[in-house]
Amino acid sequence: MASVNLSGVLLNPEGLPDVGAIVKFTLLTTTGGTISSSTSELIVPPDGAYNINIVYGNLRVDYASEFKERFVAIVTVNSNT
Repeated sequence: MASVNLSGVLLNPEGLPDVGAIVKFTLLTTTGGTISSSTSELIVPPDGAYNINIVYGNLRVDYASEFKERFVAIVTVNSNT
């Protein structure tokens, strides 16, 4: 199954790593061998660095930190994004 790798450092508005924040990716479409509603979660470590593979398809992105939970976006992940 095709995927894209996301990596970087997740910082809070103060410029510090958003330790313990959770970014949740929920697949909205069935893609290859991955069925709709499958999820991947990224938990931000103390240094803020992340590295995650996300399968192609339409995904809902949600973000939860110590202070709030919120819907971020619906995105299409493919070879062009």
